[in-house]
Amino acid sequence: MLKLPSIFILALIALIACDGTFVEPLPSRDNIHFPVGLSAHPSGDYLYVVNSNFDARYREELGGTVSVIDLDKRQVLAQNSPYIPSFGGSIKLNANASRAYVATRQSNAVVSFALSTSGDRMFCDTSETGERNTSTSDPSHCTLRRVPDTESSPVLPSDPYDLDVSTINIAENLTADLVNVSHLRGNNVSSMVIPHTDDGRSVDLSAASLRSVAITDGSGSIAKRPGTRDVFVGDRRGGEIVVYSPYLAPGTSDIQAMVIRSTISLTHDPEIVADVRGMVFSNDGNILYAVTRAPDALHIIDLGPSNSDKVSGTLYSVVDVIPIDNQPSDVTLHTSSNGPLLYIPSFEEGTIVVVDPRVPAIVDRIDVADNPSRFIVNEGQCRLGEKCEAYVSFFDDTGDTGKSCAESRSIVCGSIGIIDLDPNSNRYHQLVGKIF
Repeated sequence: MLKLPSIFILALIALIACDGTFVEPLPSRDNIHFPVGLSAHPSGDYLYVVNSNFDARYREELGGTVSVIDLDKRQVLAQNSPYIPSFGGSIKLNANASRAYVATRQSNAVVSFALSTSGDRMFCDTSETGERNTSTSDPSHCTLRRVPDTESSPVLPSDPYDLDVSTINIAENLTADLVNVSHLRGNNVSSMVIPHTDDGRSVDLSAASLRSVAITDGSGSIAKRPGTRDVFVGDRRGGEIVVYSPYLAPGTSDIQAMVIRSTISLTHDPEIVADVRGMVFSNDGNILYAVTRAPDALHIIDLGPSNSDKVSGTLYSVVDVIPIDNQPSDVTLHTSSNGPLLYIPSFEEGTIVVVDPRVPAIVDRIDVADNPSRFIVNEGQCRLGEKCEAYVSFFDDTGDTGKSCAESRSIVCGSIGIIDLDPNSNRYHQLVGKIF
């Protein structure tokens, strides 16, 4: 199996190689191919997987897909899965699961898809005439590059990758999706506010606003602190996490400014990069867990109270650092009857490291062999109590073919691993299946 150094380096190679040479058919919507971003429907019934077109075998403008997976049948619903521009990154749903937002690097855009009420179909709900429709495959009229889409509006900076999405109340009868965006290249982070329509099932793209601010040297991970509008973004080369907040004009969806709140240094050694690859907050929002490469470590950061008025109690300091397996690529918090646990996929090591933040220490490792990238827990399913699963994207898994992804452009590369997270199961913390 080909061992790839990092998804970031791989994607850069693909971007450089993508010069128009490969103009081939659209990607198949029947299977996974070089998966990156993952998200699950709150019902627990469906999984959404961003397929990236990493090896540039498909057309750049529509070389990726978002696979809608029926988790009961463990099957990709091809006709319900839309195309996206190449080199997709994260996918996040809004609070009521009416929208899915996908970062796409080739087109420097965020795509805003509608979801069916049950979650079994993802589609672009806006036509060329502005009328609502149910087109599944074509994302062109839901692709946000300039926000709003007028000549004088700001343009989304290059290379959007990670997303954080939440729903905010702006005024009586006015809610909006707040979409925060990191950018792998350049020094920008961005925030978009997209108002909901009256029915709450769609968004008003013509009334959206966008602001960007230059505060990082490339950013790969972004997350909003619960209960606040403070956004934490990991600097990939600066060894720090920068905190900012989008300021909205009172009673409107217009972002007037991006206010810099603080900077958290992860290292005092200028020779250490501390490349942030994933962040997640504790359930109360008072602790931030960040995983980095160079060093490969989990950083535990005390944020103090979430009430910003209590400035004297806000610490914003690293209180513990735990070395972990080679090339961590994500971190997820899940709370079960065993208490809170952190799950950290290590890309090069082929493991999912399990950390108990109460100790704090590594308490288990899940052997998965392939290159694990993103990791999410099916929280909707786990709440029902019948079973509890997590899903991990394997970037270059070729199954039982015995080949590597470098050997042939015709083989399917990538899969989704299924991890049993039911503490009462005899297969707890084991890889129990794959979806290709």
